[in-house]
Amino acid sequence: LRVAKLERENEALKAQVSAAAARASDMRREVRDQPSRQKLEALEGMVEERNGQLREAHSNAELLKADLDHLRTQSAHEVRRLTGEMDAMEADLTHLETVRDEL
Repeated sequence: LRVAKLERENEALKAQVSAAAARASDMRREVRDQPSRQKLEALEGMVEERNGQLREAHSNAELLKADLDHLRTQSAHEVRRLTGEMDAMEADLTHLETVRDEL
């Protein structure tokens, strides 16, 4: 009877040792993976930061493109206006030359 009790205690102790060994193994794995996890989290943070920078750069590029389109339109209007003024000056000059020649 006493032997059976000792055997049961022995089995219980073996189970406890096995569970403790499994916990220790899990803890070692967690500790071993910790730097990798931290590196991964750092890399993910860097990727997210870079994505934010890329989104901002894309947004800035879109704004610059809109500004460029606006400036092109403005330039085209200015060229038409100046061309009109030049045509008017040329007409005035031609008229003045004609008046001069008549005199």
